[in-house]
Amino acid sequence: MKTKEELAEIARQNGAKSKGPKTEFGKEQSKRNAITHGERATALKLFVPPHSALLAYENRYEFYKLFDNNIAKYRPTDEHENAVVREITDLQWSNRRARLGIHTMLNCEILTTGGDLEPVIEENRAMENILAAYDSLNKSLTLKNFHKEYAINVRLIGTLERQLIRVQRHWPSKSTTLATSDEEREFYEVEKDPEPAKGTQNDDPQATENTDNKPQKRVKIINVQAPLTEEKIRLYKQVFPNRDIQFNVFEPESAGNGRKAPLKPAPKAA
Repeated sequence: MKTKEELAEIARQNGAKSKGPKTEFGKEQSKRNAITHGERATALKLFVPPHSALLAYENRYEFYKLFDNNIAKYRPTDEHENAVVREITDLQWSNRRARLGIHTMLNCEILTTGGDLEPVIEENRAMENILAAYDSLNKSLTLKNFHKEYAINVRLIGTLERQLIRVQRHWPSKSTTLATSDEEREFYEVEKDPEPAKGTQNDDPQATENTDNKPQKRVKIINVQAPLTEEKIRLYKQVFPNRDIQFNVFEPESAGNGRKAPLKPAPKAA
């Protein structure tokens, strides 16, 4: 039986014999190995090929669902009309992102300011917490840019809709077949919903037995800095009203070594 050193030497000798692909085709195929296998391939699918509307980790399936809904609404029948509808879809998607970014910033600020809030009227605590978050973000350039982008996109959508009406009225297409997103879906490898199974009018609906007495809530695990106060628990319950919350409490950073204490489960879940 060969020793580890002998096996390592054999591996080195075999590795030295391999010089990689020789032909141009083989070299081109080898270059793409990193984007067709492994974890890096999963991430790069969001970038390669690049998309005109979606950013990394945004759902391409949902985008094309919106595009198809717009095609059904605006009814483009040629390439030019479909391009206008596609641009409207891009702007609508951008506005979804802007609204999501605005509300994410506000929710984070609500959690940040809520613990130290001393409401003027206890019954108005929730609204005063929201007002405090808005006031805290009043000078945020990011928040202002989100609002500006949203307002510009709304105006552009209106302009494109008027342009589409003018084109369809004065230069109607000879085709009566609606345009589709199929070609673009194929390019970006985005599948459509499967066709629902067709039944008959005489089919009776089948009753299904519900074995659960009540719907199961998903557990939300949150890392929170000690101390875990009742006020923090109440705020998180407001943000996640339909979730069971498990708190992992960690101690504040130590001035000595700059490290956090290890996480430990809270003694109780909300």
